[in-house]
Amino acid sequence: MIDVFPTQMKRAITYLLLFTLFFLIGYLFHKYEHKVFSNETVIVDRELPNVSDIEIDTISIEIPDSAYQVLLRNREEALKNSLLTKEYRDKVLANLISDSDTFRIDLRLKGDKPDHWNHNFKWSFRIKIKDGKALNGIKVFNFQRPRTRGDVNEWFFHQTLKEFGLINLRFKFVKAFINGRDAGIYAIEEYFDKRLIESNGLREGITFRFDCSKYWPKEPGVNDNRIVSAPIDPFKMGKPIDDNPRYVQFKVAKDLIGGYIAGQYRTDEVFDVHKMAKYFAILDLTGYQHAAFLDNMKFYYNPLTSLIEPVGYDNQIINYIGAQPLLGDRSLLGERRKFGKKTVSFDHRSWHDNIFSDTVFQKAYISALSEVSQSGKLDAFFEKINNKLLECIALIRLNDEKYDFKGDQIFKANASYIRRFLAPNDALESYTVHKDTLNGKVQFEFQNTHYLPVEVVTLKYKDSAIVSKRTIVQSSGADNGSVNLVYSVSPELLKKRKFIDKVSFEYRILGTEQMFSCEPHHWRYFDDQNSGAIMQAKNANYKDFGFVEENENNLLVKKGSYTIESDLIVGSEKILSIEAGTNLKLINGASIISYGGISLEGNSENPISISSDGGEGILVIDSPKRSKIVHTKFLGLSNFQINDWVLPSAVTFYNSDVDIDYTSFEGNVRGDDYLNVFRSEVNLTNSTFYKTNADAFDGDFISGKISNVRFDSIGNDALDFSGSKLKLYNVFINDVADKGLSAGERTTIFCQNVEFQGCELAVNSKDDSRVDIRQSGIMNCTVGYVAFMKKTEYGPASISASKVTLEECNKDWLIEEKSTLFIDGKAQEHTNDNVSMLLYGNEYGKSSK
Repeated sequence: MIDVFPTQMKRAITYLLLFTLFFLIGYLFHKYEHKVFSNETVIVDRELPNVSDIEIDTISIEIPDSAYQVLLRNREEALKNSLLTKEYRDKVLANLISDSDTFRIDLRLKGDKPDHWNHNFKWSFRIKIKDGKALNGIKVFNFQRPRTRGDVNEWFFHQTLKEFGLINLRFKFVKAFINGRDAGIYAIEEYFDKRLIESNGLREGITFRFDCSKYWPKEPGVNDNRIVSAPIDPFKMGKPIDDNPRYVQFKVAKDLIGGYIAGQYRTDEVFDVHKMAKYFAILDLTGYQHAAFLDNMKFYYNPLTSLIEPVGYDNQIINYIGAQPLLGDRSLLGERRKFGKKTVSFDHRSWHDNIFSDTVFQKAYISALSEVSQSGKLDAFFEKINNKLLECIALIRLNDEKYDFKGDQIFKANASYIRRFLAPNDALESYTVHKDTLNGKVQFEFQNTHYLPVEVVTLKYKDSAIVSKRTIVQSSGADNGSVNLVYSVSPELLKKRKFIDKVSFEYRILGTEQMFSCEPHHWRYFDDQNSGAIMQAKNANYKDFGFVEENENNLLVKKGSYTIESDLIVGSEKILSIEAGTNLKLINGASIISYGGISLEGNSENPISISSDGGEGILVIDSPKRSKIVHTKFLGLSNFQINDWVLPSAVTFYNSDVDIDYTSFEGNVRGDDYLNVFRSEVNLTNSTFYKTNADAFDGDFISGKISNVRFDSIGNDALDFSGSKLKLYNVFINDVADKGLSAGERTTIFCQNVEFQGCELAVNSKDDSRVDIRQSGIMNCTVGYVAFMKKTEYGPASISASKVTLEECNKDWLIEEKSTLFIDGKAQEHTNDNVSMLLYGNEYGKSSK
């Protein structure tokens, strides 16, 4: 055979092919370097479980023909406009069947865009269960194809919110049938009512959104600046009357927002900046900020803090950072800012610019970015949810056999990007403005070259700190992107010829810990603007009270008698200490409010007395320090109230641990509780409650111990706990108008040597709670034990009694079917099918109205 291609030609072709291959590899490397290498993406083969091994609910929706025709007409109109507007969201009656249960429901089409209803029968619905019932604790929910929420992405998003302590929706996948037709896998997405807030362990409060419906489609002449022009739309508010607490909460929330828009209130006075910051940081981690747009954001007003918190909703895409920049990256520098000034800003940008302009929020946001991007935290999170994640992927593959989930890998890549973004080497430039060698003053100017704000911490000379003086420098694109500082330095040092050459500054990205170094230029920069200091938290006013002495770490009220005529407010950096023998009288609606804790340390000979004559009480909120109350008398206090910010209790601890010893709570005038502790650890010992107006001690989501405490003449419940875990020892409860001990919402209580006398309802366990009582006594009560389920989102309750005497009670127990009572190890027969109907003033107990 003749060789058509000589050896030299073969060699030339080989070289050409190799060159082409190398060129192609280089091109692809250059084009996709960020995605493939910088984001550290690793494709992992997943071993999915068999679908037959996964427990999955089946939901059937049965829509009568007449109702179906209404929905069909609505859909046809929406398809014409490619938008489902308000007039085509008619509700119809239908039935929902889950396993053996049938629910009557209200149902309508939902979803603005055609992906929700372009299929011939697999439509998205908003469903409300009627007749006071709930499906697995959820009453109102969206029922839709998973693809409208990014398949597994939305579930993953809410798991992330939950992991980092933010409000999250219950979201699950089910097998769906619509009028007998197999619809495949559908998603149940919880909607907005009080059950959502309670399931997140928070006090019931109004939820709301901005009504941006006029922008879909945009009406002529409508102002695009949504935060200014869109009205606030509350969920499930009820009637707008003043005795409706949800309406009262709504008024507070709308006025906070109104004052914020008008520029009267700072971001940190209106929003819970730490939760809002963490929410935006999580959206950055997803690489997609759909849920940060004002059209999509939902909010919760926390009645305990009088601050607004975000509620995550509709962020169905997980993408690499780069397709969208970080929210802070974009807003702090400002795509719509020029030469340090804000220009006209429309749509979502004004909302982001407003909130990111607050320095307190900026610090919280950057700290949150650092937290959510920690590789160790993410790895632990992925391991925690891995089994459930694999089940979700397997179920979605029933709809789409080619489906693959890469969200966890994208999270890792985005976290890596964020960590690098928070550790720049050259974020600060400094310039020498002026040296005053006679008076020992030197002035420097700082320019921030990074997108995020920088905190200058220390002036160093020859690597030794000589002045610690912290300040914040914003990005150079912002209004306050240039800062001038004057440092006091010894004249001898300042006169040294090479002083500037040996000076440096330590700085860090605001909200982070890693330090960097910057050396100043010898010359001056052009701009000469000063940055203003921004106050932290709620405004402290203790300096207005002459009897309050300020020390380095605390405020001291020395022994004496004082009248407080207006609210005394203490910031988080100080603890309020009151000396033994002090008498404080609250008048004119005054309260004591501390964000830094309290220390009331009386003694047996010189107790502290805090009384009220038209005043209110004490509120300790988000204190970083543990509070202490010893040998203190609370007399005639009332619940905390500032205008429409109303708390139920006279003495309140929220997110603030406390120890209470040898303390008496007597004769409160107004409010549901004398003492309320919320989301805290508490130790209550050697104390008394006497003649309370309503509940004596109400605890929500708390832990701790109660010992050697006496309750007498209680106007409602002596001890009322929700979502808590406590131990009670040597407690005496006497003459109680309603419940001696009430455990609700998955509370666990252990009791030993607890005596109940003259209680309407002695030991009460409801809603998946557990009470274990031993070596105790129940005497002369209307009912000894009560166990039942009040809220459908919880399960039955249980009581275990061991060596407990039960004497002279009108009825020994009320035990609902499925709830349990064990006495000395023996199960007792249930007495009623619906115990709740007998309580709350119907036959037993007090009315809750």
